[in-house]
Amino acid sequence: MRVVLFLVGGFGVAVSAWLLWHRWTPLLRFRAKWHYGRLKNACRRYLDGSDSIEEAARRMVSLLKEPPNLGGYTEDFGPLAPVEGAQASLVSVNLLVTPKGYSPADPRVYELLELVMKEFPQSRGR
Repeated sequence: MRVVLFLVGGFGVAVSAWLLWHRWTPLLRFRAKWHYGRLKNACRRYLDGSDSIEEAARRMVSLLKEPPNLGGYTEDFGPLAPVEGAQASLVSVNLLVTPKGYSPADPRVYELLELVMKEFPQSRGR
């Protein structure tokens, strides 16, 4: 009987954790910010000189190809921010990937994003 209760309890905990991970707004917000933080970190490593532009672009392409599955959550995520109803406002990609302490208008950011945009379609089949 204890084994059955243990299994039922474990299953309940697993289902609850899955539901929280995929539906609870604070965790969805955390996952979205964590993903954008990883993009910003890839850009920062290039701007600091730790990574080459090619390495940073590869890392960013891989992150952009596999965004977190957030279902319908859009509050703080993505280049489209809800305004009213079905409307949206467009945000420059430069603002999304440029880390604090750097200017989104830095020519190196433009150069990195240009390379990311060139490599993204080529990596779709990989």
